[in-house]
This record gives sequence, C-alpha cells and structure tokens, in this order.
Amino acid sequence: MDPIDRLGFDAAVTLQGDGPGAQLFMRIADQFVGNHMVKMAPLVLLLLYVWLRSPGKTQQGGVLASAELVVRGTLAIGAALAFGRMLQLLLPMRQRPRFAFPEIPFPPTDYFANLDDWSSMPSDHAMLVAAIAAVIWARSRPLAMLAVAWGLLFVSFARVYVGLHYASDVLIGYVLGLALATALLRIPLPAIAWQWLEWLEARRPALVFLGLFILGWAIGENFTSIRGMLSILRQALMAGGTTAILVVAGSCLLLAMILAGGLFRRRGQAVRLQSPQAE
Repeated sequence: MDPIDRLGFDAAVTLQGDGPGAQLFMRIADQFVGNHMVKMAPLVLLLLYVWLRSPGKTQQGGVLASAELVVRGTLAIGAALAFGRMLQLLLPMRQRPRFAFPEIPFPPTDYFANLDDWSSMPSDHAMLVAAIAAVIWARSRPLAMLAVAWGLLFVSFARVYVGLHYASDVLIGYVLGLALATALLRIPLPAIAWQWLEWLEARRPALVFLGLFILGWAIGENFTSIRGMLSILRQALMAGGTTAILVVAGSCLLLAMILAGGLFRRRGQAVRLQSPQAE
C-alpha cells in the first residue's frame, strides 16, 4: 500500500472509537457520504453565487455575470464527471478499500451497496469538486479556496474515512478535474456557444433562473436523476419501443412549440410597443 494511502487510513482509524464524540462523528460522516445534497449544496450555492450578478453591478435586464462563464463552466463540470466515470470503466479495476482490506475497521455505512465491483480510481467526486472550484476561481479566488476546503474536508475525506476511496484516488481526481476544467475554461470556442444564452437572458430571464435551478439541482445530486432517466430511455429505445420513440419526439415537438409560441408572442408585444400610438 502506498504511504499516502496508509496515512489516509491511519487518520480514519484514529478518529474512530466507542465514545459519544466518535459515534457522532461517524454518523455525520455517513451523512456526507450518502446524502448528495448535504455534501454538494454549499458548493452549488457558491457556484450559483458567482454565476449571478451582484446587486450593485446588475444591469437592467441582466441576470448573469457572464453567459460565457456559465456555458464554459457547465461544459467543464459535465466533462469532469463524465471523464471520471469513463476512466473508472477503462482503467484496471481497483477494488475499494473496505472490500480490498477487510482487516481495516472502517466505520459502518449503507452507502457501499453495489460498489464492490465499481473501480475507485479516480474519485469522480474529487473531479467534480475540482471542476466546480476551477469555475468559481474564474470569478472569485477566496470563494474557490472555500470550495476546495469544503470539498476536501466534507466530501473527499468522508469517503476515505468510510473506505470508499484511497487518498490517492482523491488526489488524482483533483488533479484531473482541475486540469480538464481549466482547459475547457480557456479553450477557444465560437461566440455562438453562449450568445444563445445572452439572447435568452435578455428576453426570458425567468427561464434562465429556472435553468440555473435545475442545473444546480443536477450538479448537487451528481446528475443521478438525469443519468437514471437517460438509462430508462435507452432501455426503452433498445427494446424496439416505437411508442417510446413517438413519445420522445412528441415531447420535443411540444416543447419547441411552447418556446416558439412564447417567442412570437414577445416579438408581437415588442412591435406593438414600437409602433406610434394614435393620438
């Protein structure tokens, strides 16, 4: 075992015990491991805070501090999580510590179900936290450092503590997530990639707020609901379900009609406001 991994396990074992303080710590750690919103909500709030304009700097009709940063940040966060999952599938299997080292007295937790055949390298949670911190860094370095501190203490260490990750999984995850997010924040992209969001912000700011809420919720739960729905949809389509295809196509068409109707109605209102009023 690598020294850094042994150090992480030693720290986890040291914090265990039969006293009330140790038992309380174990229950708190279990919550940070199994409850997505408990561990990710502060990071999502920091992210949304830097994405939205400060009250003193808000321009009339403005909602976002930078539509470009929102688009690039979303790409960076999504890519970090997807790349982490891909590496877990492609790299050689690395059994999680609580299964590989049953002699180590890891604290009990119910979260490890169905993870015995899921590789631990790299930590996709660490990659996600690093990507979020990199996006926050683009607007506020103090808040980015706060996000890193939260991620290390309450997201990553809790997973090492209960034996779901090696310390090296976490460190490599942070490095990869930071590198990938930094690249996507700086790589040249056509302006059209975020101009659509600027257009929507100017005309439908409520939709932007709704979209940010949904995006924040998805990030907070590690896109679990979205991945579950996509999995169900893929299974339905693979089963040759013509009905499923029609339902998806009809839903997309209905959504497009609703958006188009709102756009044309707004344009009609703008034309009426610009036309000279009869005296």
